[in-house]
Amino acid sequence: RDFRFEAVLEPMPGEGALRVPAEARLSASCADRGRVPLLSADGGILRRGQTVALVGDAHWSWSGDLDASTSGKPFKEWLRINGLVECDVLLTLANTNNAQLVVELKYVWSGVSPCPELLPGCRACPADVCQSDERAICDGSKYWECFPRDDA
Repeated sequence: RDFRFEAVLEPMPGEGALRVPAEARLSASCADRGRVPLLSADGGILRRGQTVALVGDAHWSWSGDLDASTSGKPFKEWLRINGLVECDVLLTLANTNNAQLVVELKYVWSGVSPCPELLPGCRACPADVCQSDERAICDGSKYWECFPRDDA
């Protein structure tokens, strides 16, 4: 519900950085419905020339894909959804050129309902992998690191 996503992309400085155009593509699809394209420059509900749409009961708006840039200045790709999304959305941001990019991602949503006990792709931190004076810290993936306990 009420999702906002913004990616600020900037070509990495360096020799030859401005000779290769910097370009990125944002796409979205329904992951639980056979990847029905919702946002795709080449043919989703949102596409080139159609950057605003009603998808179910939600109002979607998109920045549109920007033309390739050789200016070296930051550029943005964004997506806003106002309302309830009726499927599990798979959002993809892809670098479509050889230019190396630095990316800052910002996203926020107002709620997930019903809230799943454990989101797909997330795992609880293991309890039995560190020494007794350490605790596992993880990011939801299958990897963790051991850090000293705060109470040790």
